[in-house]
Amino acid sequence: MSNSLKLRDVSPEDLEQLLTLEAKCFDSDRLSRRSFKHWIQAEHCDFVIAKLGESLVGYCLVIYFRGTTLARLYSIAVDFDHRGTGIAKKLIEKAELCAKEEGRLFLRLEVSTDNQAATNLYKKLGYQQFGIYRNYYEDNNDALRMQKCIRTVPLTAQNHPIPWLQQNTAFTCGPAALMMAMCGLSDKYK
Repeated sequence: MSNSLKLRDVSPEDLEQLLTLEAKCFDSDRLSRRSFKHWIQAEHCDFVIAKLGESLVGYCLVIYFRGTTLARLYSIAVDFDHRGTGIAKKLIEKAELCAKEEGRLFLRLEVSTDNQAATNLYKKLGYQQFGIYRNYYEDNNDALRMQKCIRTVPLTAQNHPIPWLQQNTAFTCGPAALMMAMCGLSDKYK
C-alpha cells in the first residue's frame, strides 16, 4: 500500500474530491466549499493530499500565524475505507516536516475527546495534552488540546543558558538582569 500512496500539495482540481471526502469523514464541523477554496490558494499554510491511484484518500492542513513559533494542524481526514493503513501517520509526519521547514518549533492541534483512535495516534507520535476546550465542536463535544515540539535549537554560544543571580540591590531588578547577561557572555564575569 505505501508504495502506491502519493502525498502532494493540493491543487484547485482537487476541490470536488475534498468535498466528497469531508462529507464522508465528518458529520459536523466540516470545511465548506468556500473554506476549501480559501485554503487551496492561501500562502500561510501547507495543504497536502494523499492519493491512492486517482482516489483522494486523505488530507492535512497546517496553518501558520505570523510572529509565533507555533503551527496548527487545522484539519486532517482519512477515508474510512483506508483507516488503519498508516495514511494518517504519513500525513502527520508530512505536516511536521512542513512546519519545521517554516521554522516552527511546535505543532498544535485539537481532537475530540470522543476520537480515541486519533488521540492514541497523536500520543504514539509524541503529542502531549496541554489543555481542553469545553463544548468546542458543533455537537458540543470537548476538544483536547495537544502539541509536540517538532524542532529543537542546538546549543550554541548565542543561546546557552544564562545563570540566575540573586538581586542584591534595594532599588530594582535591573542590576541583577544586567549581571546575569554579563555572566551569560563570560563565565569569568564577577
